[in-house]
Amino acid sequence: MHERPGYLSRCTIARTLLAMAVALLTTVALPACDGGGGGPVGTWVIDKEATRVAWQAHIKAGGAKDARGRANSQWAEVIEKLDITMVLKFDGTIDASMTSPGGKPGLAQGTWKLVGANLFLTIDGDAAIGRFQGNRLVVEEQKGNDPPIVLKRN
Repeated sequence: MHERPGYLSRCTIARTLLAMAVALLTTVALPACDGGGGGPVGTWVIDKEATRVAWQAHIKAGGAKDARGRANSQWAEVIEKLDITMVLKFDGTIDASMTSPGGKPGLAQGTWKLVGANLFLTIDGDAAIGRFQGNRLVVEEQKGNDPPIVLKRN
């Protein structure tokens, strides 16, 4: 059969563009993966029950109870009234909101970077590190002795 002039080159161009698109999607999407939870990009909210368990373990290990002088029941009350939402954007920025017990809602911005299994967060100048545990994100201060916050996808 006789092929039309230029047909093969258009097919080659189309295949090349498709291969480039697949390569681009692979290099952009894979760094955001955490091995099962879909990566850090998205909206995360406090998981109050998991945070309560993490705080109890932290206090039992001699953590925040001594630093703040609160009993387990007081921490449970704090967690119940705590509201945290973090939106981790694809461009590495964070929009966060938090309402603490008796406080007004506060807004903050920051940045995030995934390095191996660690998610480094900086929000209004405060540094924290997050680690994925299943479909949860456990966030702890890099300095200090405050108990961890456990987040889940919203």
